[in-house]
Amino acid sequence: MPPKEPTMQTIADLAGVSKMSVSRILRGHPHHNQETKEKVLGIAKRLGYRTNPLISALMTNLGQKKSSPYSPVIGLIHALPYGQPLHPNMIEFRESAYIQANSSGYGIEEFYLNEPGMSPSRLIEILTSRGIHGIILEHFWVGDVKLDVDLSKFASVSIGLTLVSPRLHRVDRDHYNDMMMAMKKVRSLGYSRIGIANIDPAEDTKDYRRVACFEYLQNHDDTGMVVPPMKAKSKAQLKQRFKAWLEVNQPDVVMSQHIEIPGYLKDWGYKVPHDIGFLHLDMCKTLKEFAGIYSNWAQKGIVAVNQVVDQLNRGEFGVPQNPITTVVESRWMDGPSLKYPQVQNTKKRLEPANVAVI
Repeated sequence: MPPKEPTMQTIADLAGVSKMSVSRILRGHPHHNQETKEKVLGIAKRLGYRTNPLISALMTNLGQKKSSPYSPVIGLIHALPYGQPLHPNMIEFRESAYIQANSSGYGIEEFYLNEPGMSPSRLIEILTSRGIHGIILEHFWVGDVKLDVDLSKFASVSIGLTLVSPRLHRVDRDHYNDMMMAMKKVRSLGYSRIGIANIDPAEDTKDYRRVACFEYLQNHDDTGMVVPPMKAKSKAQLKQRFKAWLEVNQPDVVMSQHIEIPGYLKDWGYKVPHDIGFLHLDMCKTLKEFAGIYSNWAQKGIVAVNQVVDQLNRGEFGVPQNPITTVVESRWMDGPSLKYPQVQNTKKRLEPANVAVI
């Protein structure tokens, strides 16, 4: 039987201090005397507790009577337009990241890439000066983003597909599979004329994977009930073109990530779901009035923190030679915007989700 992994309680017992003191010292809390810090960190290193470059750095600097250049903090970098109200999914992501970081002995400090006066190089300077060497880059609001930054001293992960350079480990959803799930679901409910209506920026940040799946399935539809995608360059153009597209193609269900569409349908005299169904492609838990795909942002926050912590523990810094994308599977959420057979129980809103690495 392999030996048990040392725990904080083991270190506490050997050092003669509380488990809470051990936790605080390992997280770099300043309010402990030098002798206690050296004792706890020495035991942790000797036992191989959490093989962590932070502990080695702390030990080295304690011996030299210097403060550590490493901070037990992960930088959460917001990349959306500065001041933009947070979507509930982003709030959920950040909350889960805070909880997961804390459970791993780290804190979270938030930074805004697009705040006035900020630049990528300036942000790197700030992070370095604060001793922060683990970062999570949230997804950007446009696709094909390239940042000219030196990440050689950072353990990092990006969210989504929008950051193409530098190419980091990243966490994302499977957009192609999400569309496959949506199509199978509405077909199982009896819908046959299935339409999708989105704007180009929403699909561009997903490398058009949803549209690719939709068009593939439509091109292989043996019923002949093909509805072409409704495409637009902006929300204003979507509203302008949507009604004409609707009247020409007569879908019995519309899929979109734009919450405005049910309102348009209501304004034009359609009843959802009696006249036409609606499926939301980017659900959050607060949208009780819709059915659709929930991309599990809480799990993304957990996975992102774990990836950064794992890199820090292994001493892996810089742009990876072979970046890995971790896929968090989405869930189906039932809701009143679709018509269900009478025998189906719609009270269970969430189906199990899994995490896969590709």
